[in-house]
Formats: sequence, structure tokens, C-alpha cells
Amino acid sequence: MAPRVLPGHFRHARVALLSTWHPEPVDNGRKQRTRIIIDALSSEHEVILISLVDPATATGTRLPEVPGVAAQFQLPLPVFEARALAGLHHAFSRLPRSIVATWSPETSRQINQILSSYQVAAAIGTDLRTLRYLTSLPSSIARILDEPDVSPFVNASGASRGRLRARARKFKYRGLLDSATRRLDAVAVASARESEAFRALSGATGSVIANVVPALPRNGWCPTSNAALLYTGALTYAPNLAAVEFLVRDVLAAIAPEYPDLQLTVTGSVPVPEPAIASHPLVNLTGNTPSLDSYYRNSRLFVIPLQAGTGTRIKLLEAMSYGMPIVSTRKGAEGLPVVDGKHLLLADSANELIGAILLLLEDRDLSSRLGTSARKLVAERFTAKAVDDVWRQLVADAIAQRQERGGDG
Repeated sequence: MAPRVLPGHFRHARVALLSTWHPEPVDNGRKQRTRIIIDALSSEHEVILISLVDPATATGTRLPEVPGVAAQFQLPLPVFEARALAGLHHAFSRLPRSIVATWSPETSRQINQILSSYQVAAAIGTDLRTLRYLTSLPSSIARILDEPDVSPFVNASGASRGRLRARARKFKYRGLLDSATRRLDAVAVASARESEAFRALSGATGSVIANVVPALPRNGWCPTSNAALLYTGALTYAPNLAAVEFLVRDVLAAIAPEYPDLQLTVTGSVPVPEPAIASHPLVNLTGNTPSLDSYYRNSRLFVIPLQAGTGTRIKLLEAMSYGMPIVSTRKGAEGLPVVDGKHLLLADSANELIGAILLLLEDRDLSSRLGTSARKLVAERFTAKAVDDVWRQLVADAIAQRQERGGDG
């Protein structure tokens, strides 16, 4: 279907992004999604970027310039530390602890001041922590929430004590979203699963806009003769660290005797102090790098051992775009229409992962077939050109809806 033509008076508006990740350098999936939004909108709108960052960064560091952004600002976002003693009293709030802990009236005031001075027509918040800031904007500004990622809060299962906490958390998120969603003009989610979860908690529907890669790499992956494994994921994100520890301890230790050159390279930021895994002989931590291209091309296969986390895995799409052979847990492939044995190999337990990795290390023909199918899927459905018009239309519709409603206070 051809994209609808945008009304002329909704073109060239000013659109603000409230981002809890500064999008440069692009070293995680959240940043890449933000970059995709900026690239899509900057062709028709003037984009204002407000990066909501750690208070220490907001006052002492100049953040990199972002292509496509007309003006950028950095404001402090209070840090939520789940185990911090200082934040335990937030547990008694009617709102989720993370929402209470990351709220700052002063930051909200500064956001409002910036958006007012630029006469912004629409604002996009890039995750759930921006929700209160969005709903505190003047009623003339269209409000769009992107990737709330609420699926972990829908179910209340497990042991009785954990189930009680989960029910309380679900109650709080339902109350938050039921109230706040009425003041939003649009919500975007990355998968049908997340759309269902959002509807379960809020009663509203999220527009599915898939995560994508900017473009297909010109040259795809070619089989290498080494036993180099690759995982791209910042270890400052707890599920990534847990996944790598599990992979090395329970999987690679069993494979290493058969492959003396076996090594796992992990790209992305590393916490300080470094985790114990940093000194493991099978592990190479690169830290942040300006480009991952050489790592994709020089690795034998890509492995995603995630056991927890939310969202659709852009890291998986990137590896698929190169045509790499991939072994992933089902959690790691969540939200993408991939087929086990056609686009990748799915494995969850340690024994399953060992078997799948050994199979791809030994079977080059299978590796090539999987990689070719995966690259084709990305080319057909998951490059930026597939969502650029969708993002532009979502913003245009939100602005039009806000003007028709005449504000809601």
C-alpha cells in the first residue's frame, strides 16, 4: 500500500525526542532505534533532541553531536537503583518504583521550557521512564511513547512471595498506564507481543513499528576457518552479563577441548569495576567500538545466550543482515519471525547450545544456508526503508489528533 500523503501544514514541524540513551555512538539496540527515528523524521521535520542522562554526565560531559538533529540538550535523569536503600520508600508509592525514582520536577520544568521556546508540535519519549515527562507537557504538544516494553509486568507467576510482588507491580503499572495513556496521542511498540502486553495493562493499542537495521551491508559474511564466536551486547546491562557468564561457564567450557582456538568476543560497554568474566581466557571484551563491521566479518558464528530481558533484538537483526550463522535462545529471538532450522538454530539449555554451536562449527554448508535465509529476511522486511514512512505518518497523525482535540490539559 502506498503511504498516505502528509497534509502540508503537518510537514516541517518541530519534533522533540526525549531519549534516555544519547544515540551516539550507536552501541546498543535502544540507541539504534532512536537513530532510525531521527533519520526518518529529519527529512521532513526539525528534530530537537533532549538526552536524559545520568546527573554526573549531564553536568560534566559534552555529548557527541547527532546527525540530523537541529538542536540538542542534555538534562539529568535521576538514576533508579533497585537495591539502593535510599529508594526503598518508593515501594510504598502507588506508582512503580522506577517511575518515581527517575522523576525530577526540575528536569520536567526544563523540558517544558525548551519545548516551549522551540514551539515544538510533537514529542516522542523513547521508553517508559519518559512517560511522566510526556504527560507533563503543555496540552498543545502531541505526545508519543515509544517502546514501553511492559511485557515483563503482565504475568504474576513463580513462588508465592515472588507472585505477590509481581501482582503488586502489575497493579501499579496498570494504574499508571490506564491513567497516562489517555493523555497520549500514540504509542509505538516493536512487536505484536509487546502490543498485546501493552493492551493488557492499559486497555489501549500500541502501533507495531518493528526494529530494523539502517541498511543491508553491501558485502555479506563469508565462512571463516576459526572458532571465533561473537556477541554484541553491553555488559552494563544485567541480562547481557548474566547471559555471557552462563555461556562461558556452562557451554564454552565444554566445547573448548575440541576447539583450542575457541574464543568469544563481546562488544559494548563494560562495567567498572570489570566483572570477573573479563579475565577469562576464552573471552575478549572490546568495550565500545566505532564499528562492528570487522567483528561480524571475522567471526565464525553469532551466539545469543539471553535468558531474560525485553524488546526485539536488534543485535540479532544486525547479525542476520550480514548473513551470519546464528545460535540463539528463544528469548534472544523473541519478537522476530524467525524459523528454527531455516534462519538460525534455536537452543535454550546448556546442552542444546553446545550441540547447536558444535553443529555450526562443523557444518559449513548449513551455516551458509542459514545465513543466506536470514539475510534475505532482513532485506525484505527489516531495513529502515520499511519503517521510515510509518514513523512520519505516526507523527503526522498524532499532531493532527492533538489539534483536533484542542488539548486535554
